[in-house]
Amino acid sequence: DSGLNSNVVYSLLGDNSTEGADEFIAVNRITGAVTVKQRITYDNETQSVELLISASDQGTPQRSAYRLIFITVVDTNDNRPVFDFDVYYFNISEDATPGDNLGFVGATDLDDGINAQITYRIVAGDPNQQFNVNNYTGEISLSGSLDREMVREYNLTIEARDSGLAALNSSCRVEIIVNDINDNPPRFSLDRSKFYISEGSSAGTDVVLSSAVDPDGNTIMDYTLEVVPVTLTDGVYVTGTGRNIFNINDT
Repeated sequence: DSGLNSNVVYSLLGDNSTEGADEFIAVNRITGAVTVKQRITYDNETQSVELLISASDQGTPQRSAYRLIFITVVDTNDNRPVFDFDVYYFNISEDATPGDNLGFVGATDLDDGINAQITYRIVAGDPNQQFNVNNYTGEISLSGSLDREMVREYNLTIEARDSGLAALNSSCRVEIIVNDINDNPPRFSLDRSKFYISEGSSAGTDVVLSSAVDPDGNTIMDYTLEVVPVTLTDGVYVTGTGRNIFNINDT
């Protein structure tokens, strides 16, 4: 056609397109070019768009043609993994064995596909590699031995990294408390074993003040006294057995 009959204008038929499409998609009335009016966010469920576009001449009677266009929004890696918690707390007994599990850390990623595939790793706080985190599940397990008397608490930093081309990551802190078991005997504070007392000392005279400490942290201890026979250097044999010569305060 010629004249007005060949003058074509284009329009987006919003009622027959994806709901809200006209808010972020525009069709040039003269050229028919389809352009983006504002940023499209894949993660807000805008993953595909259907557009019904009409092309109408200006003749009388007006004639129109229609074309349905499908637009697929491709995800880009623009979201970091986010942990469920900033800090995780776990307890483990010092007699735990390698392979014992402490618990899980977990993160999510709003992206899609490979951009949302997360792997975990320990990046700080475990110089002796006593702990392990499953790369894919986030499960933390023991890989070495523990001694609460040496280290009572561990603070790990665990990283979650997505698998996008330009990988993004975030981290969380994991606090691990080692629970004590009674695996150490008390130790006397004095290393001397020979003390002197005058033969005329009266009952109740202090011979020695001896105390002990327990590496396990126990503060309540009972003391007992055992009298054993002793042979002195000059051959004299002395025994206190059955004679109640000495007494010890049991606290």
